[in-house]
Amino acid sequence: MFFTPAMKTYVTAVTYSIPSIGSIAGADTICNNDSGKPVGGSFYKALLVDAAGCIGSTPCRRASITANIGDGQIDWALKPNTNYVRSDGVTPIMTTNANALFIFGTLTNSWTSAALTGISGMSGTWVTFAGLTCINYSVNSGSVTTTQYQQTGSVSLSGTSSSCTLSFTLLCIEQ
Repeated sequence: MFFTPAMKTYVTAVTYSIPSIGSIAGADTICNNDSGKPVGGSFYKALLVDAAGCIGSTPCRRASITANIGDGQIDWALKPNTNYVRSDGVTPIMTTNANALFIFGTLTNSWTSAALTGISGMSGTWVTFAGLTCINYSVNSGSVTTTQYQQTGSVSLSGTSSSCTLSFTLLCIEQ
C-alpha cells in the first residue's frame, strides 16, 4: 500500500465579475494566478461546470450527465478516490468516490471558514444547470448558480441563483 498526499483546495482571495471570468479556461487561469493560491508549483482548476462553451454545444467541463453518477465527465476538476484538504494542507474537507464525486452535504469541514459566495453552475446532484451559467461565465446578464463556501451542506456547491451582474469568488482544486 502506498500513501497518496491529499490535494489542496482554496477559494480565491478576490471576487471576479462574470465577464472577467469569461469561460472555464478563464476560471482556471484565475485559479492559477490569484493571490490566494497556495505556495508551490501545482496547477489548479476551477470547480465549475458549463452547459456549452467549447465547440458548438459541447461543454468544456462537466461532472455528470445523470444525477449523482459521474457519467460523461469532461475535464472534471476532482479526481477519483482522493482526499481533499483546505489550503493549509491539513484541514480535511472530503474524499471523493470512484466516480470523482462526493455526496452533497457530507463535507467534513467547509471549503473555507469565511462567508464567501461563489459560483458552480451545477445542481446538488452534479448535473449542469444549463440556464444558470451566465452563458458559460461570459456575460453579465441572466442568472448563475451560487454557492456558500463556508457551509458543509448542499449549498456548499449548489445554492440559489443570483444575478450575473455581481462578482464572485471561485473554488480552485489542485491537480
